[in-house]
Amino acid sequence: MVKDRPAPYVITFCQQKGGVGKTTSAVCLGAGLAQLGNQVLLLDLAPAGNLTTAFGINLGRVQRSIVDLFHNNYPPKSLIRPTSIFNLNIIPASESVNQIPQELPQRSNHEFILKEILIKGDFPEYDFVILDCSPGIDSLTINALACADLCILPVVCEYFALQSLDIMFRWVMQTRKRINAELDCRLLITKMDRRASIHQRIYAKIEEHYKDTLLKTLIGVDIKLPESQLAGMPIFTYDPQSRATRQYQALTDEILNLTGIEQLIVRRQEVST
Repeated sequence: MVKDRPAPYVITFCQQKGGVGKTTSAVCLGAGLAQLGNQVLLLDLAPAGNLTTAFGINLGRVQRSIVDLFHNNYPPKSLIRPTSIFNLNIIPASESVNQIPQELPQRSNHEFILKEILIKGDFPEYDFVILDCSPGIDSLTINALACADLCILPVVCEYFALQSLDIMFRWVMQTRKRINAELDCRLLITKMDRRASIHQRIYAKIEEHYKDTLLKTLIGVDIKLPESQLAGMPIFTYDPQSRATRQYQALTDEILNLTGIEQLIVRRQEVST
C-alpha cells in the first residue's frame, strides 16, 4: 500500500508475549533502513525502555521523552535524539511512560491521539517511523496500531508463543475492522533454531495457518545479538559480518519490497510540488 499524502510509512512492532525479539527487530529494521539512506524515526512506547537503552541511552537520565509527546510539553522536534547510526533518530522512553496507558482513555478519540500527533506535529520529514510497544494490549498499543501502515508480530517457534499469536492476530484483525481499515499485518519468525525439530514442527503449523501473512525472512539464534544489546549498539555496527546482520538485512529488503517505499518517495515529491 502506498499513501497519497506526504507522510512517513509507519511500522508498529507489537506482541502479547514478551521475549520474542520484538525490540531487537525494531532496532535492527530501523538500522537497516537507515543504512540504505532512508530517514528513520524510532518511537519507544514501552516503559521498560529497551529500544532506548539499545542505543546506549541511560533511561534514568532522559529528560524529554515520548511522555512529553503525548502531553504536548515541548515541540515534537525537540524530543528527537540522534543515535549512533546516521539517518536513524529516536524519541526515547522514560520511567514515567507507564502512566500514559491510564491517561489516554480519559481523552476524547483516544485511539487516534498518536495519529494526530504524527500528522500535525512539527516533525522533520521521515521515510519511516517505527513504533515499539510493550508486551500485551493497552491504549498505547491501540494508538500505535491506529496510525500504522504495517504491524509486525514477531513470534518464536514455541507452543505458548503460538497460543499467544492466535490471540494477538485476532485482536489485530479486529482493530483493522474497527479503527484502521488500511492496516497491513505480517508475522516475523525470530529466534529460529533450524536444528530443533520442535521449531520445525511449529514453523510448519504457522506456515500452514498464516501463509499469506508470514514474512519469508527467518531470524535465527545468534549470540551476537545479546552481545550487541549489552554493548548498547545495533548488530549492524557491533558485528557487520554476523549471521544476524545478514538476516536483518534480508528483512530490510523484504520490508522495502512490501512497502513500496521508492514509489512512496516519488509520490511525496509529487504532492509537495
